[in-house]
Amino acid sequence: MATAEHQPGTFKPSFHPLKRVLLNVFIGGNLLFILVWAFPFNARWSIGTRRLIAPYMNLCGLDQSWNLFAPEPQSINAYLVAEITYRDGQTRTWNFPMPQDYGYFRRYFMARRLKWSADNLRLDENAALWPDAARYVARVNDMPDNPPVTVNLVRHWSFIEPPLSGKADAWNQFTFFKYAVLPGDLK
Repeated sequence: MATAEHQPGTFKPSFHPLKRVLLNVFIGGNLLFILVWAFPFNARWSIGTRRLIAPYMNLCGLDQSWNLFAPEPQSINAYLVAEITYRDGQTRTWNFPMPQDYGYFRRYFMARRLKWSADNLRLDENAALWPDAARYVARVNDMPDNPPVTVNLVRHWSFIEPPLSGKADAWNQFTFFKYAVLPGDLK
């Protein structure tokens, strides 16, 4: 009679002890990095440690911020659009993906895209990203018989007023980057 470990269709994974140790160090290290990164106070030790692990956290998408919470919550609503002009003069506005445009399940996965566009791409210190973003928009909106010739990136923003202030949202907009699309950009 066959024992449970030798029956067909059963699988018992076996890890080399070194692999097990390395896997536990990786998981434990990531948990420790996340805890240090998410520590809400700016203690001297946490600032230095965050600076040290920031490249890894950004690369892995594990970085978080506390800008939605007190004592200094985020004070601006912002989003981006791209204004595309085609060869025949037709224009179109393309919206960078926004979570509210999707259902609850899909919205969960859109948070990184919103953070990339509204929180990072719009900032002047990230101007190096603007040509690549414009080329991406041109490729996504390419029509073989009527290709895009220009892409303008436009930021829209409104300052968040304190609750019960009675002030209406005043939306502003600014075209912060104009890109002339080259034929090679559409490949």
